[in-house]
Amino acid sequence: MTQSMRRSQSSTVQISIVICSYNRADILKNTLSSFLNSSINDINFELIVIDNNSSDNTKEVVMSFAEKASTIKYHFESKQGLSNARNSGINISRGDIIAFVDDDVYFDKSWLIEVVHIFRDYPNASCMGGKSIPEFEIGKPDWITDELLTYYGSTNSGDIVKWMIYPKEFPFGLNMAFKREVFDHIGMFNTHLGRKKRNLLSNEELDVFRRVSQAGLKVIYSPKALLYHQISPERTCKEWILARLYWQGISSIAFNQLIEPRSRLALLQDVIRDGWKLIRQSTGNHWFPRNAYWHYQKIKFPERCNLLMQKGRVKQLIIESLRIN
Repeated sequence: MTQSMRRSQSSTVQISIVICSYNRADILKNTLSSFLNSSINDINFELIVIDNNSSDNTKEVVMSFAEKASTIKYHFESKQGLSNARNSGINISRGDIIAFVDDDVYFDKSWLIEVVHIFRDYPNASCMGGKSIPEFEIGKPDWITDELLTYYGSTNSGDIVKWMIYPKEFPFGLNMAFKREVFDHIGMFNTHLGRKKRNLLSNEELDVFRRVSQAGLKVIYSPKALLYHQISPERTCKEWILARLYWQGISSIAFNQLIEPRSRLALLQDVIRDGWKLIRQSTGNHWFPRNAYWHYQKIKFPERCNLLMQKGRVKQLIIESLRIN
C-alpha cells in the first residue's frame, strides 16, 4: 500500500482544493472570497494555497483568510514551477479527491458540491473536468475568436455530463479533479512542463491525461462544476495572445520530445524544413528588408498567430537538438 493511499484511508477529508499561486495576491484575494461565498453543505474539505516562491504579500493574504476559516491553509513551495507546486499540493493534501483550480477564478456557488457528487454518481470516474467560462474584465475584444477562447480557459465541452476521451478531449488545468489513487498509478506532474515564473510553458495537463489514458482510467466532464475565469486587461491585448501561441509552439515540441525522443538528425531536419517555411511565409519571399517588412506588416492577425506558433516550434527544435549528446 502506497503512502498516499494510507493517508487517504486514515483521512476524513473528502476533497482537497489546491490553488497554486505566484505573485498574484490581489487576484488570489478575489478567488478566496468567491470560494467562501459558495455552498459547502456537509462536505468535509480543505483548501490549500501553494505559494510558489512569491515575492509579494501572498502569504499575508492567505493567512488573513485562514484566520476566518480553519479549512484554508497556506504552504510555501520554493521550487519554481507550476508542476512543482501542484506536486507539493498532492503530497501535503489529505483528501480522497484532489481538485486543482487556478488563482484567478470565481467559484459558482455549487462548484464544490458538484465535484464531490460527480465522483459519487459515477464511481468508475477517476478524474473530472469542470466547465469554465472566461470573464473579461473590460469586455471581450472582437478579434478573440471562439478558437482563441481556448487559450483563455474556455472548455467548449457543452452542457451535458459525458466521458472525455483523450486526446480529443481532456480537462483544463484551471478546473480539474482526481481521485487520490490516480497519482499512485500514473505518477506526478512532469516538472519539465508547466509554467515557471512568467513564462507560458504548458502541456503538463496534456501529459497527465496521456498517462491517465494509458492506464485505462476514465475521465468525466461535469458542466455543473462551473468556474468563471477572470481575464485581466493585459491579457486582452494581441501581444499577450501572440506570446501565448509562441509558447504553445515551444510546449508542443518539448512535450513531443519527452514522450517520443527523436535523434539530433531528425530534429535538425525539421529545423531546416520548418525554419525555411517560416522565413518564406514571414517575408513573402521578399529578400529586400524593406519589402519583407511591409509584407509582414500586412499579414492578417490569424495568420500571424500561426507564424508565432511556428516560430516557437522552430526555436524549441533547435534547443532540443543541442541537448542531445
